[in-house]
Amino acid sequence: MSAARKPFDLAAAAADYAAGLSPVEIGAKQAVSKWTVRNRLAEAGVALRPGHRPRVDLDPEAVAAEYRAGASIAEIAARRGTSRQTVHNRLVEAGVARRPRGRRRVDLDPEAVAAEYRAGATIAEIAARHGLSRDSVHERLIAAGVRPRPACPRRGRWRVRVDVEAMAADYRAGATIAEVAERHGLSYATAHRRLHAAGVAIRPGGAQPGRPGGRGPARVDVAAAAADYRAGASIAAIADRQGVSYWAVRRRLRAAGVALRPPGRVVGPAARAVLAALVRLGEASPAALAAETGYPAARVGGELRKLRWRGLATRRWRGRWRPTARAVADEGPADPFAGVRFDDHEIADPDRDRYAGPPRPRLPAPTWVPGEARS
Repeated sequence: MSAARKPFDLAAAAADYAAGLSPVEIGAKQAVSKWTVRNRLAEAGVALRPGHRPRVDLDPEAVAAEYRAGASIAEIAARRGTSRQTVHNRLVEAGVARRPRGRRRVDLDPEAVAAEYRAGATIAEIAARHGLSRDSVHERLIAAGVRPRPACPRRGRWRVRVDVEAMAADYRAGATIAEVAERHGLSYATAHRRLHAAGVAIRPGGAQPGRPGGRGPARVDVAAAAADYRAGASIAAIADRQGVSYWAVRRRLRAAGVALRPPGRVVGPAARAVLAALVRLGEASPAALAAETGYPAARVGGELRKLRWRGLATRRWRGRWRPTARAVADEGPADPFAGVRFDDHEIADPDRDRYAGPPRPRLPAPTWVPGEARS
């Protein structure tokens, strides 16, 4: 059984088609395809127009005149509202020899290019000003007998013109090389190279007089650092407090003869609370310890890993944890944190563990081959 035809107003379609509408436009108005419109019109005896763009009447001689005047085929096609192939065909009919494809040659006097270049303009600026490529400008400079200026090493950029005397004056006045480079629009390496070539004595890297920071020796208050360290503060907390690095504080403390505690991961109040709850419960999961201590389960898991690394807790089956014999002795409660470094100070960084302690030792490689029975 054939499907019923969609409703189609043949009279309206014929009138629209005679008025100049295309089958596509008529189909959009009546919600049918263009082929339905063409078939219904053909069945009604309506003479259909050819299904291609009508031929554009172009005078080959007029097209040839525009082409000889310097216009490109694309420009003529856009001006006449036709395709490039049509313009090309008209040029063939007129017997016009086509120019080779590519950019049109610009008639520019090499002496004018040389005059602009000697005045200080770069090759890139001259090329952008006259619509040329850099190679074209370079060829005209060679033709005029001008030797191009050398480019900067490694980058191929043209040498930047700066006032080296002003750079040297700024540097001698106390500015750093980075400040001089930013002030004159250069990179750090370029500013350093220009100053060195000008015979300026470069100061050694480090903190400038009256200027905090720098790459030189860090300013550590050794007396305050030693007092804080003996009071129980960690090296990382002291470094944050004084605005220096961890290793700067550690070196100063060793040089001052301060006895450093053995390295180990920081164990804070959270770890002590988790271990105390674990000792009370005997064996518990991280969720149970979280409910006991009030810390999030993720935080409890991290503290349990710290305790295991210190030999104070061990992981059992199904994710349950148990305190070790070191944490709870058979005779009674012992000091589970003997020899463990504490940090009760306020720490803004929750990942303070990374500052201290050796990395976790790797597990030994398995001695059995996967797929085989273990011995």
